[in-house]
Amino acid sequence: KDALITCIVQNQGDFTLMWKKTSKIPNRDATVLSANTHMVTSDKRMQVMHATGGQVYVLKITNVTVFDAGIYFCEVNTDPPIRAFRELTVLRRQYRKVQKLPLPSSD
Repeated sequence: KDALITCIVQNQGDFTLMWKKTSKIPNRDATVLSANTHMVTSDKRMQVMHATGGQVYVLKITNVTVFDAGIYFCEVNTDPPIRAFRELTVLRRQYRKVQKLPLPSSD
């Protein structure tokens, strides 16, 4: 499955939009994933979709795993920075073996 995380930016001008990820652990530094549409992370499953001149930036993560869960945010490098936070929750898929049960007898 893929995850699509959306950020809408109005009047961006010459400012840069960065996608970042952090965990729920307080005081932990955020990892920079992208600057505008340029990917900083080496994770090839991630890409930023954006139409030139548009207001919507979408962070796409393909083949999502439980390790992708966390807090993602887009940040525009204004002073002070403008941020929008999104939480990605990934549910682990559980597989159960299906057992064939005997049919009841018709005695």
